[in-house]
Amino acid sequence: MADLDEQGGKAYALYSSLRRFFEPLREHWSKLTPHEQQMVIKEVEAFLDSVRKQGA
Repeated sequence: MADLDEQGGKAYALYSSLRRFFEPLREHWSKLTPHEQQMVIKEVEAFLDSVRKQGA
């Protein structure tokens, strides 16, 4: 059971770090043009896809 708690803790810590990193995006999102927003989404999705492929 401790292993699951430890894994959950690591996952939450990583999630929290990502959330802090992306917070400026939330604050400035409305200042981006629709094209810029789509570019950001595309790049973040591509990054996440690359992470998923490495973990598979």
